[in-house]
Amino acid sequence: MMDDKTYIALVPEVRHVVWREATHYLPDADDAADATQEVMLRLWQLRGQLSKDKSQLCAYAAVVCRNLCLNQLKARKRHRFRGLFAGSQDEEEGPEEAAYLPSAPGPDVVMEAKEAYDLCENAVKQLPEKWQIILRMRSEQHMETEDIACALGTSAGAVRGMLSKARARLLTLINQQYEIRRNKH
Repeated sequence: MMDDKTYIALVPEVRHVVWREATHYLPDADDAADATQEVMLRLWQLRGQLSKDKSQLCAYAAVVCRNLCLNQLKARKRHRFRGLFAGSQDEEEGPEEAAYLPSAPGPDVVMEAKEAYDLCENAVKQLPEKWQIILRMRSEQHMETEDIACALGTSAGAVRGMLSKARARLLTLINQQYEIRRNKH
């Protein structure tokens, strides 16, 4: 098992491997630096369980980094339309949402965003009321599953199940509405 001195001696080489892996998945240098720092922190916390072999440590660090980066990319993709459900357009966008917004939107972008918002809102209105409430609590109020469960007097598992069903149904409804609109034009 690895001691502190051995870990510290291997840090520069491991950091280089992690940085290279992070920049492969995250083209933004700040995101790659954050991912690198997160991986190095995780390795430090696990240093007593890690192998002293440099090649094994580098390979493990690369896998941890890849998984972290893929999780970040998945989260961004999953939440890129979060702003469409917001009640106010004055809310400040977070870094994940800002990556999907053009710096100076033209009229076509504004129109497409309005159409997407209308599609989503119409689809949400077709869901059962309880599903609508849960979706809005999650996406507009940014409530955690446990908090929603407490507010509704149900279990967190039930909320997760309803969220999953609501999202699946919402996706189906949005796709149906999109196809109808596309066929009209």
